[in-house]
Parts: sequence; structure tokens; C-alpha cells
Amino acid sequence: MMSRKAKYLVNNPMICGGNVYVLWSQVDKGPDANPRYDWGWVDSRMEPWIKAGKRVNFIVWPSNYGRNWTTPKYVLDKVPTVNCERDHNIPVTFEKEFIRNYQEFMGAFVRHYEGNASVGYMRFGLGIGGENHPACMQEQKAHYGWTEERWTNYLFMMLDYEKSLNSQKQIMSTMIGMSPSISREIAPHAAKLGFGLGIQGLAKNDIEAYGRRTPCKGDWCGQFDSFHGKVPLELQTLAKTDAGQSGIGMLDELLQFGLQRHTQIFELYAQDWLIAYDPDDPLYPQYHVEYQQALERAAAVVGASPSP
Repeated sequence: MMSRKAKYLVNNPMICGGNVYVLWSQVDKGPDANPRYDWGWVDSRMEPWIKAGKRVNFIVWPSNYGRNWTTPKYVLDKVPTVNCERDHNIPVTFEKEFIRNYQEFMGAFVRHYEGNASVGYMRFGLGIGGENHPACMQEQKAHYGWTEERWTNYLFMMLDYEKSLNSQKQIMSTMIGMSPSISREIAPHAAKLGFGLGIQGLAKNDIEAYGRRTPCKGDWCGQFDSFHGKVPLELQTLAKTDAGQSGIGMLDELLQFGLQRHTQIFELYAQDWLIAYDPDDPLYPQYHVEYQQALERAAAVVGASPSP
């Protein structure tokens, strides 16, 4: 996959840049290590985009889906963890020791990269992955006192801490698809701090909900209507789109709906770009014209990569 990305995506004029998913444990080697932070893993993933004159955005993961190995061991040794059907060994992120150590890493990360002209924006996941969604919520409710109010207060505190870092780079925040009520509180708080807003779940059920005049997931449509023109707005599709039989929806329909809802930044899966531009992709013969046209129509609105 990486060679196909390098060949067809990195220098593609329709692509403004790439997201680098930063896994906490692959950078932070712990307080006893010297040096503590190994930036080489991140730098190596930035390099192709920088050479192509593109921007790099950082999506920082404090833990990962499935069996967690992204949270550093020294943190897991100090913090309670939860397990559920899909996810295992996930830290309870609103616990004091998690907050203290993650904030320390966030601060080091911002200081290291804020002077890099190739960096676009940064988004720190505050739940699982690069999102603010709490993992294993029922287990956290049963054993660690999770409530919507406690989670909202935790998110407010972490967003306020991010603001205190005075980053020169745009900070992005994410709404929560499973909870419109939390999203309606987080969005105005993040916007007040000057943070961009986004959600990682665009799919055809959002279009259907909007058509019924009911909230999109996490009420992102309503929040985009409220804050467009005030802060950057970002959408990521829930998964690769329907040419890959995902049930997510077709690319053009999703992009056009996102544009109608004032979206300025689209985070799209590499699989969809490869359908459009890689002749060896199995879906290229059937869908590449449709997908190229969809991407070009969106780029004409939000902007493509600048000419070298």
C-alpha cells in the first residue's frame, strides 16, 4: 500500500497533504529514557509529503482500537484499564495519572513541531484513537463512575490545556457521534478557544437523517451550521466508500453533502484515492472516472495542492 500511495497520491495535485497518525508509545519512551522522545518515527512519515511540497497534519492517538499497544507501558502501569468485546487494555483517560502524563506528552509534541512550516493542524485524541469517543463506556460506567457530565468536564479541561500551550498551529477538536448532547457542549467550547471542529464518521445515514430533519450523528450538521465562517470545519468518512462495498455511501454524494454543510477540510481514505488514480486497483476500471470527477469537483471548492 505504501508504494502505491507514494506513486499515485503523494504528488497528486488534487491532494493538499497527508495525515500522520502519531501513536503515543512510538514516540514517548518513558521518563527514564534518554532521550525520552524519539521523533524519528514521526519524521520518517512526514518526509515524503514534505518533499512533495505538501502539508502534514498530526492525529495523535493515546490508545488504539483492538488490543491496545499505543498507550506507553509506564502509563498503563499507573492507570486503571478496561476491556470490552472489541477493545482491550484501554486506559481510563479521566484518571489523574493518565491526564498528567498525556498532557506532558502533548506539551512536548506541540513544542517540537510548532515551528515546522510543513505542519498544517494537530488533533489530539482524548478518548480512543484520534477521537473524543470513550472506549468501553459501559465498563467505565460500571466500574469507574463514567457519566456524560464527568466526560464533558474532562474534555473541557483537556481542551483548555491544549489552549494553554499557545500553539502556533491550528488545533482541531472532534465531536462525538454517539452523543449529540456532548457534541453540543464541546463544539461551542472548542470554537471559543479558536479550535477547528470535525467528526470522523461521515456516511450516507447522515444524509438520510438530514433529509428527515433529524440530527446527523453527534449533531455535526447543526454544529457546522452554527460555526461555519468562525472556525475550520473538517469531515472524515466513516470508512472507505461504497465502491468498496462498505455501506458508507458513494464518494461524490458524501463530498457534495459535506460541501453543502460548509466543510472546508476532507480527510479521505487512501483506498478511495487509489480507486480514482491507480490503474492497477481492482475497482479502477468501473469507478475511476466517477471518483476522479468527484474529487476534482470537491477540490475546486476547498482548494487543491498549490503548484510547485
